[in-house]
Amino acid sequence: MGGVVIPEGIVVRHFEVSDVPEVRKFVSGCPPLEAHTEFTYWVLASYFSNLCFIAETVDGIAGFVSAVSNRGRCYLWQIGVAPPHRGGPLGKALIAAVVNEAATSGCKCLQFSIDPENRPSTGLFSRFAGHRGFEMRHAGKVGCEIVYEWIFDREGISAADVSFSGYFPGALGMILEAHGSYYHEAWGFDSSFETQEGRELSEFFTRYTEGRDYLRVALAGGDFAGSIAVDGSCEGPDGARLRWFIVKPGFQGQGIGNALMNDAMTFCRVAGHRKVHLWTFEGLDAARHLYEKAGFLLTKERPVRQWGRGRVNEQKFCF
Repeated sequence: MGGVVIPEGIVVRHFEVSDVPEVRKFVSGCPPLEAHTEFTYWVLASYFSNLCFIAETVDGIAGFVSAVSNRGRCYLWQIGVAPPHRGGPLGKALIAAVVNEAATSGCKCLQFSIDPENRPSTGLFSRFAGHRGFEMRHAGKVGCEIVYEWIFDREGISAADVSFSGYFPGALGMILEAHGSYYHEAWGFDSSFETQEGRELSEFFTRYTEGRDYLRVALAGGDFAGSIAVDGSCEGPDGARLRWFIVKPGFQGQGIGNALMNDAMTFCRVAGHRKVHLWTFEGLDAARHLYEKAGFLLTKERPVRQWGRGRVNEQKFCF
């Protein structure tokens, strides 16, 4: 979830039909949001669950966001955060969940409307836009509310500008910088994470064997956009290991992640890696969508405390 930290003790997950009564109750007590009929929320949970999220604690719902999509456009409809969590990172985490899912699903833009008198919402969306590099474009007006639009595609970057490469001088540094920056900003990981990744990336390339191992870097307009690797030299009972898969937030939604994943799995088939596994953690929904699309299945979950983040739910996927 790019550029935000999810507060410890809060889980962000997709909205389900069974949540409808509690969500409507939450919205009713979360002004200035307007509660609609239970049927309205049932439609959202039934047909747009991928774009609707609940943030919950052991005490119940702490936040809710809903969105719908049509013809490559996503519209963020409602977002609410419980009073104890307002002013913190939860609002940005909910927006990021919608943006990441919309971009991964092929939407080219996100629209939302704000009453100019609603200064907290205006500030929340403006700060998020600044962090992610979105321009607050005016797209119209509905009643007293202004409709804004964020364009996901980077200006001047087209499919023709995206190239894929193996190792080149500086590539490992770019991969490490992308992981260190993203997981610190988005998840609050400390230097122990970057140190571990740097050590393991160095070890991987020290023993890199052509035909068994794989590294691919995506460049967009000459800038680092993403990467993926397959560690096949240390193949064990679970097969080769998929590693260092990332698409920088500013380049998401352009099919780069899908292309990297497809190329890596094609390599695995050609190299004879019949089994492939990867380790990740709960909450990286956009990446999980691509894992499952490629045929990976969740086989193991375990709570761990590491990287200065406190508890995270580590997950293992196998192909």
